[in-house]
Amino acid sequence: KNEGPVSPDRDKAGVRFELNGTIFDYFKSASQHIKEDGFFTTVYPFQYAERVFDASEKHNFCCDLRVDVTPKKTKPPLISLFRFVKGKKRLNTVEKLTVRKEDQSFTEEYKAVRKELWLDVPA
Repeated sequence: KNEGPVSPDRDKAGVRFELNGTIFDYFKSASQHIKEDGFFTTVYPFQYAERVFDASEKHNFCCDLRVDVTPKKTKPPLISLFRFVKGKKRLNTVEKLTVRKEDQSFTEEYKAVRKELWLDVPA
């Protein structure tokens, strides 16, 4: 698919595009290395979330947390952050995180996440 330009930086390109395998390959690998009740996290484009769920179910992982990330209050979600647990039933906990307000400043919720992760919190 033509989903945009591929970065010349291999690490950045590999994060944005499935250059080193598909989401199904990632779950297959995780299933070989993670024990029962262990967890696996991934980030994937919001619009393709069903592919993530299909791959997780195929390899006996169930989503216990999904965070839909919106870059700006006036935009739709762009990516989703997922946490899957091996061998448990799907709990369907969905949270939302908006990064910027309409005036481009960071939302309080985004600042709180950065603070919790010990990242520099922008003004």
